[in-house]
Amino acid sequence: MLRVMDIQLVCTDLGRRAEVRDLLRKATGRRDTDDGVSIDFPPDDTTAQTLLEFVLAERRCCAQFTYEMAFAPKSERLTLRLRASGVYRVALKAMYAV
Repeated sequence: MLRVMDIQLVCTDLGRRAEVRDLLRKATGRRDTDDGVSIDFPPDDTTAQTLLEFVLAERRCCAQFTYEMAFAPKSERLTLRLRASGVYRVALKAMYAV
C-alpha cells in the first residue's frame, strides 16, 4: 500500500503555508476528481488575481501537478482544478483533501 509519506515531494517555499491555508478558506466548494481535486471560489477579480499568483508560485514548487483556472458562465464561480498522475495524484489529493 502506497502512503503519502512514501512519495518524495520537495517544497521549495514552506513559508507560504499560511497564505495557501488562507486562500483555501475562501473556497465555496471542493470536489474529488479521478485525477485530482476541483476547488470553487467566488468569481471576483481579487480572488482571481490571488489564484493566479498562487498558481504561478505553485507550478515552480510542484511542477508535477497541472493547474487550471476556469470561470463559469455568468460569473457563477471561479474553479481551480489541480491534477496529477500516478503516485503524485495521491499526494495532491492529500494536500488538498476534500
